[in-house]
Parts: sequence; structure tokens; C-alpha cells
Amino acid sequence: RWVEIRRWDNGRGRERPLLSPPPQQRITKLLDAFEAGDPSAWWRLNMEMTLEPDSTRYAVELELDLRKLPGWGAASDLTRARLMEAALRYVVDEPLGNCDWLGTNAWHRPAVAACRALRLLAAEDPNHFGNLPDACFAKWAPAIIQYYPRNSESLDELQELLLRRCYAASPEDVIRALLQIVDHENSEMGHVFIMRTVERIWGERLANALAEKMKDPALKPAAMGDLLDFLLDRGVPEARSFAESLVGLPVPSQKPARQRSLLAAAALLEHSDNEIWERVWTVISATPEFGRELFTGMAHGPGPSAGLTQGASEGQLGRLYVWLEQNFPHTEDPKFDDAHAVGPRESLGHFRDAILETLKLRGTNEACAAIEDVIQELPQIEWLWWTLLSARALARQNSWVAPSAEEVIRLFSRPEVRLVQGGGQLLDVALESLERLQAKLQGETPAAPFLWDEVSVGVYRPKDENSLSNFVKLHLEEDLVRRGIVSNREVRIRQKTGGKLGEITDIHIDAVSPVGIAGSYDRVTVILETKGCWHPELETAMKTQLVERYLRDNRCNEGLYLVGWFPCSQWDSKDSRRSDCPKYDIEEAKRRFAAQAEELSQRGLRLVSFVLDARLR
Repeated sequence: RWVEIRRWDNGRGRERPLLSPPPQQRITKLLDAFEAGDPSAWWRLNMEMTLEPDSTRYAVELELDLRKLPGWGAASDLTRARLMEAALRYVVDEPLGNCDWLGTNAWHRPAVAACRALRLLAAEDPNHFGNLPDACFAKWAPAIIQYYPRNSESLDELQELLLRRCYAASPEDVIRALLQIVDHENSEMGHVFIMRTVERIWGERLANALAEKMKDPALKPAAMGDLLDFLLDRGVPEARSFAESLVGLPVPSQKPARQRSLLAAAALLEHSDNEIWERVWTVISATPEFGRELFTGMAHGPGPSAGLTQGASEGQLGRLYVWLEQNFPHTEDPKFDDAHAVGPRESLGHFRDAILETLKLRGTNEACAAIEDVIQELPQIEWLWWTLLSARALARQNSWVAPSAEEVIRLFSRPEVRLVQGGGQLLDVALESLERLQAKLQGETPAAPFLWDEVSVGVYRPKDENSLSNFVKLHLEEDLVRRGIVSNREVRIRQKTGGKLGEITDIHIDAVSPVGIAGSYDRVTVILETKGCWHPELETAMKTQLVERYLRDNRCNEGLYLVGWFPCSQWDSKDSRRSDCPKYDIEEAKRRFAAQAEELSQRGLRLVSFVLDARLR
């Protein structure tokens, strides 16, 4: 056989006989017949145009552009002119006929010939094409829809032009044809593929028609899912509400209804916002078996949508990974040493691991916090720490802004100057400033007496917490703002206003990028909470106030817990606050609050404590 093919290719061996009559005579004869009143001659002529002089059979008829067929290339100018005239007459004068081929796999040559005729006119005679009446496009709309290419590789400007003209002329006919094709694809294949066509003519009218069709109980579950995905992609509100109606408790147990619920849940996870994600997650948490079916289908289907990870928050991805690991442990992943077909369980393992990898690659502080939560839930998986280290490195890389040459020079010329590119660096700057405040309080000329009120000779009482907070704020303004300790940002010191009556305000240290500085962080903040050592919630406020209220409400990740330490012999024994102080000394206080800050530094938070020695000598 190979030798025979080589002989054909080299022009040797038996020669193919030429057609008799040749293709051009066949075309001319059919043109004569068409012009004499035989409309079928046009579509039969289309077949003849596929022939070469030595053809032994008609070529594949899928080509819709007559200009690419051999008959057009070999035609004279006169023949081409007659073909153009015949195309015009055919699309204007001939009726569409019975559309029983619409939505089927039939190759209806008269309808295909109309598509070729319209395309030929659009390419070679745009004036006549532009003047065609709307009735012409309305008539042939089913043919244009039926034989519109389903893959993007076959599309070109002419195909899209025909579709748009048909829809502009008669949207009702186009939509009717589309819905009939949807019914056929649903019946024959259980899926809907025509959606790749309608996105070229997308609009509210078409969206409403497809949304109504999506609710058709005659649609098979997968076909319904195709329409639902398509409509959710385009933000159709009715699609979202319909999907929500299918996902709830109790979950359906009958197969068709359950399949619809599973497909709707998958679509919501892939397309919706965090609120809807949480609603679906409630169903998954309440019915693990439903969740196992859901993620098996998503993992082993045509490919999980990127929307599942794009639309979910870092915390949601972390919870999803924990759930997948608990229900499909990595220790039970199938192992293979040879070529094999990938099964559902193996796909789930890849799916689970991809969730963690996606979380790590977010490169955000929130992702690091989510991975920390994963480690708390799954302490037995030791290698998760390596994932956390990688996530932290990415987060630092993403938030880092290279210093300018001027900033580097300033750093060398003034050793006290600092660059602040994130909250952690600003927290370090605040700690250094408090160390300088401590030195002033207990220095050669101590400033500690400014924090006391003298009630009698040698007897003192500490000022209240508001005064302590104001004293610290004044120092920070002088030290950080006026001295320009931070080189690349403008530092602002402010105190929170409002709050409950008598509530001690917290201090916000803001570092704002000046105009022209690029980077991930426009503003970074450290919240400083001040407490006198007599405060009744001294040992719990770091958690209940600083972490659970101030940091959470401000979406800030860095906090500083400042304790003013006053116990000394000069403190008035009649002051009730004195008896409320802890019974341990200042060194023990430093150890206790430092340990508490370290324990609370999790899920992306960083806390430090500072015990400010305000005692009198």
C-alpha cells in the first residue's frame, strides 16, 4: 500500500481519469438550470464546486465559503458574476421550506447552500448584501444558527456578521431556532453546546429566554448545568436565584433532583461570592456524603473551574482543604508505578493538593493565616509547615517595595532612620520609640513624675489611663512624626474617637505612602492599646479588646499592648487602685505579657507587649 501511495505521489502508475463532463461544464449547466427556474440547481451546483478535474467523488461539504472551493478558483469572471447573481436570487426568492432538519445532525443541502450564498454576497458584493431585506435574514436565520461553527477555530468575521444580521432582523426567529437546537442536544447528548454560538449575540432578551429554558424540567441534569454555568458566567441574576433554590437542606435523595442539586452547588462554588459560598458550605458541612459526591464530580469531571479558587477567600480555601483531607486523606491516595487510567479517587487527591497550592500561591498575609489554621486542624501532617514557610516567603515578596537610591542614602546618613513597607516594620519602629520613652522616664532627669499627681508631701497617685495614653501619644508624635524617623512614609498618630462611656481609647500609628511610591500597601497601621497595671481586665484585655475588637474591626494585623507599671513605695496607700495591681514584680509582668502576645500571634496577627516602667525613684 505504501509503495502504491508513493507511485501516486510521484505521478507514476495508473493515472486518474478526468471527469466527463469536467467540473466547469457541470457548473455552467446547473447555472443554466437555475436561471431557467430550477431552484434545486443552486445547492446541486454547490456540490459540483467541490470537484477537481480528476476527482473521483465529491469532496467533504463542510466548507461554507464557496470561494475556497476548487470550482470558484477555476471559474472565469463571467461564471463568477453568474454565481453572484444566482446567490442573490436564491436567498431572496426561495422559501426555507420544512425545518424538520433543525436541531438534528442532518446536513440539509438547500439550507447549507443558503448559508454559502449569504456568505458569498457579504464577501464579494457588500452593497447588495447590505441592502437585503430583514425578511431575507429572518427566513434563513434557522440555517445560519444550525450550521454556525461550534468551535472558535472555524469562526471568522463573515460568520459573525451573518449571525448578527439575522438576530437584528428577527430575534424571535433566532431564539426559537436556538431553543429547538437546545432541545435536540439535550435529547441526543444530554449536554448543550450551542452556547458557544449565542455569546456573539448576547443581550437581555436572549438571557431571559435561556434563563426560562434553564428551568425546563425536560432538560437532563447535565444540560441544565451547562445552561446554568453559561448564565452565571454572564451574571444573570435569575440563574443565581435558580441555583440557590436547588441547594438547601435537606438535600434531595432521588437521583435526578440530587444531580441537579449537585450541579447547582458546583456552579455556585465556581461563580458566586463569599456569601453564597458560605451557604453552600453549610449544606456540605451538614451532609458530608453530599459534599463527597460534589467534589468527586468536580475533581473527576472535564476539569474543575478556576472560579472555585478565584472566588473563594483564603479562609474558605483553608477550610475546604481541611475538609478534603479529612474525607479523602492523602495517606489513602492510590499509588501507581505504571501507566494507568486516572480514576475518581486519584483525581480527588490532585484536586485536594491543588487547593492547598492555590492557597499558598495567593501570596497574602490572609493566605498565611489560613494555612496556620490548617496546621492547627491537621497537626499530624508535619510537611504543612514547609507550605507555610513558602507562603510567608511569597507574602513578603509580594508586599516588598524596593527602596529608592535617595532612601538608601538617607539610611546611611542617619542611623536612626527606618524604612517601613509593612505593618511588621512599623511595629518594630513603635517598639524602638517606646524604648526611647522608657529611657526618658527613668533617665538622669526622669520624666516619670509627669505621670503622677502629688496628693501630699512624698505621697503620689498615678494619673488615669487616659492621661497615660495621651502622654504616650505626645511622645510618639514628637519622636516619630517631628523627627522623621520613618523615611519613606508619612507617619500619623491618632486616637480612636467614640466608644463606650469611660472606655480607654487605643492609639493608631499610621504610615501612609506618599504619592508616587508603588507597592502593595498604601497604608499600614499598628494599634497600640494602653492599660494601667491596676486595670481589672489587665490580663485578658490583650485578647478580648486588642485582638477580638480593635484589630478585627480595623483589619489590622499588628498590635502593641502597653502596660503602664506604677507599683512603688510612694504610691498613696489610700488609692484603691493600688490594691488592684498584680502581686508579681515588673520582670514577671514582662515575661507574662510577652508569652501571652506570642500565644495570640497567629492567623496572620503579630502582637507584642511592652511594660513601661513609670515607677518613682
